[in-house]
Amino acid sequence: MKKKLFFLTTLFFPCALLSQQIALVDEIKGRYGVINGLAINESGQRFYLIESASDSLVFNENVAYILPRDPLNTSPYYFGRPYFVGFDDDQLFFVKRPGGTALSLQDTSIYVFNTIVEDTLFALDTFFVNAANGPGANLLLTEYDHAGQVLKSKHWHAPYNCGMQVNTVLKYGNSTFFCGEYAGNDGGLLLDNEFLDIGTGNGNAFLGTLGTDYEAVWLRSVSGYNYQIENKFAINSNGKILLVGTSASSFVLFCEDSLDNRAFFDWGTDFLYLVQFDTSGNCINKKTIDYYYGATIPTAISTLSDNSFIISGTYNPTYIGFDSLYLYNPDFDQAGFLVKLSDGLDAQRVFQLEGSQGPKHIRSMITDQNDQIWITGYAQVDSLQLGNELLVNTTGSSSFGFLAVLDSTFQVISATVLDGSGLKVELGQDGNFYVLTAITGGHHKLFRVEAPTGAPNVIAAIKDQLEINLYPNPLTTGHQLHYALTSHSDQLVTHLKIYDLLGRLIFSESTHQKEGVLNLNIPPQILIIEFFTNDNTRVIKKVVVK
Repeated sequence: MKKKLFFLTTLFFPCALLSQQIALVDEIKGRYGVINGLAINESGQRFYLIESASDSLVFNENVAYILPRDPLNTSPYYFGRPYFVGFDDDQLFFVKRPGGTALSLQDTSIYVFNTIVEDTLFALDTFFVNAANGPGANLLLTEYDHAGQVLKSKHWHAPYNCGMQVNTVLKYGNSTFFCGEYAGNDGGLLLDNEFLDIGTGNGNAFLGTLGTDYEAVWLRSVSGYNYQIENKFAINSNGKILLVGTSASSFVLFCEDSLDNRAFFDWGTDFLYLVQFDTSGNCINKKTIDYYYGATIPTAISTLSDNSFIISGTYNPTYIGFDSLYLYNPDFDQAGFLVKLSDGLDAQRVFQLEGSQGPKHIRSMITDQNDQIWITGYAQVDSLQLGNELLVNTTGSSSFGFLAVLDSTFQVISATVLDGSGLKVELGQDGNFYVLTAITGGHHKLFRVEAPTGAPNVIAAIKDQLEINLYPNPLTTGHQLHYALTSHSDQLVTHLKIYDLLGRLIFSESTHQKEGVLNLNIPPQILIIEFFTNDNTRVIKKVVVK
């Protein structure tokens, strides 16, 4: 089949960034279609899991007839069925329902995750059944070959009136690691002989591992007063597992320890928690972030060659802080962010999407073998800025997707506007990068992306980290606040702005020096100070006035 080639470039783009060359390879149309899974093998064959409300799909101009929804299904948990779509040698495709009807007569499957490992496809499914002891969510792990034949399957029954869902699956050594959530009014989560008690029926996160026979080796739980959502995890080459999640609880409990929500209000607020395990399931580290009331949701987590962790997400409080590194967002709109954490969870760098007022999302993120960070998402703004570079600048708010590549210091190497909202960026086993977009009405496009050429050497691009010391902090009201730029370079502070937590500008000053003194005769509160330097660097600091 003849492919159409698209070269998508940036809009109103004034300067140095490179645009990726992007070729359209697949186009899928279907009424209310949703692609829940994507994997690419070494031959470049694409495997999808597609959920659709229609009886047929248009795939690269060909029509595929799929199993319609079962009109006799009476389960109260009806969420629609997923369909597994693959390729044969002639680039045609086949469709089947994972699990079949034998496992669950009243199946309302919710596909959760799939991945290509070596020459097989793993599909993890959650489905609900009406058992004698009440409705519950079952888990199904199935291994397929490239012809769509089932090689191995594992089914965990729901023993109680309890819901289960798996978010992420990774292979590490000979083990399969996975995380997700479980909830219910009584009982708990039982996988083989491993049991987690749920207690109150609130939402709980779980992390576990399976052996080569798919038997559960260990399970660990993170529980709280309200739901844990969007749990993700990654494993670095040191064998450290970092579980990232969000909770609206006043605290979360794990491994007989706890983490407090430092921004908890009576009505609850979502906060980001980090819990680190070794591959035997022992808890070895933990952390929360500092922020004002709002919500912070992780969307992806990955690792770099130095064993650091990169986390992407979206937040809408006024500020979020990782140790002494802060991001400030006075618009109260959702803003995508990145944070780099060391192997010991020390914050090293932060980054966020900026521009005019409006939502700016990072939906997906991966890292490659060159320690480059690939992000995709969408924005509904007049202008979108990546670092010091303006990607889009229009008159009147617009909605668009984007794909960007950053180095390990969060310097932007390349950026491109997409046809549709960026949903997922993936590195195929064929060595190519792919980005999946959604347009409207179940219309999806998959693009193959060429890695940017002429990208700067990552090591050479690393500059001295800009540091500004503030003292004293906390500051007693009526006293002077000192600041000093400590980097060994010709950088100078050229401007600073001070905001309160509602985003109101209360002080602004132009200067041209490495250090200075501020007389802040203001009542006790939390302040956000924004520093700008002569080389267009921007640094955010928080000061507590008591």
